[in-house]
Amino acid sequence: MIDIYLPRQADEDYFNLIPSQRVMVNKLLNEGVIINYSLSEDRKRLWVILLAGSLLEAKKIISKFPVFPYVEAKIYNLLFHQTTTNSLPQLWLN
Repeated sequence: MIDIYLPRQADEDYFNLIPSQRVMVNKLLNEGVIINYSLSEDRKRLWVILLAGSLLEAKKIISKFPVFPYVEAKIYNLLFHQTTTNSLPQLWLN
């Protein structure tokens, strides 16, 4: 799990990176690398749960985030992550 502290006073350069950040996160979500990505209501922190083989691999992944130069990140190893599955009802084609 990665606890990311966003900048207290962000400039225009930071805000211009947000669209590319979202594109990268969506790509990693679709690939199954990122499992969860959450933003606090006050927009001061992000929580990211990702699959990585090592601490070094996790650091490599987040260092590629477009907003990385503007944030402070702390990585925590998780023993497990449990969540509910939201699934769509099964479709039957007749």
